[in-house]
Amino acid sequence: MKPQIPARPIVTRLLRAVRTVKGAKVVDLRAFRQRAERAADLQKTVAKREDLADLHPAHARYVYMQNQISVLFEQLTALPETRRLADRIEAAQDEYVPSGPPMSPLTTSYFTCWAFFDAAVSPQRETIGTCIVGLGKVLGMHPNFIALVQVMQDSCMRIYVHESFNAEGATNPRDLVSGARISCIVLSGWRGLRGEVWLARVFPPQVGTSDVSVVFTTPYVLPEASEHEWGDYFDRTLGAAKGDVNKTTAVLKYVIDWSEYIFAGYAGHATEAVFLKGLPDVPASLPHYSPRTR
Repeated sequence: MKPQIPARPIVTRLLRAVRTVKGAKVVDLRAFRQRAERAADLQKTVAKREDLADLHPAHARYVYMQNQISVLFEQLTALPETRRLADRIEAAQDEYVPSGPPMSPLTTSYFTCWAFFDAAVSPQRETIGTCIVGLGKVLGMHPNFIALVQVMQDSCMRIYVHESFNAEGATNPRDLVSGARISCIVLSGWRGLRGEVWLARVFPPQVGTSDVSVVFTTPYVLPEASEHEWGDYFDRTLGAAKGDVNKTTAVLKYVIDWSEYIFAGYAGHATEAVFLKGLPDVPASLPHYSPRTR
């Protein structure tokens, strides 16, 4: 009989480490002091209320959350229990040097979301986001904070078709896979044109802020792409998963290598957007494709 794998092995090890420290009769005060000082320094990097005051409420909340998750990320990836996660993210940083064009087509907004919510290890596909949610429930983090981390964890990069603008200036794209139509603000300021195909991560509306979604990443715009060819791509890639929301999201998050596609498909940029060309599974269509050992 095979041993059962814990539901969340990394979270299980993290909780065990926390309980060991709490139960220790002798505490290394110097190490504790260093950790506390490091946490205090990290908190200084979090956007202050006055810094967020001029932002759209939905935008402000997600910026604040991303800042807080960045602090937790720095703390968690310093622990031996998250070594595999940290190694995977560090390897991607070394490979793609994410900073935005012209240095790299991988923008900071794209890469941090990938690192926090999509860079998964273990059969249970554990990420920094799932670790924070798992720890938070046990360690008494505020339920609203945990819920919002879960919302961000559930997000993924998706292909959208720009359909229209509304009276308030929001953009109305359609999710090409699900068919869902949304109203959203685009943080980079890109307005775009009707019929444009975008690759982007969209966070949903939050109660108490507004009824609009947030395009959190700088949009990757495919000016030469057609809705039809991307529809065919998803038919090939999703297969039997198409129509199943959970399976579709899993493929979009964990199977399709969007980082490699962005790197190979880069075709230029503007201040508010990055332009791509081609399809992930058609190497000849990608301007910078080169076979690499991965």
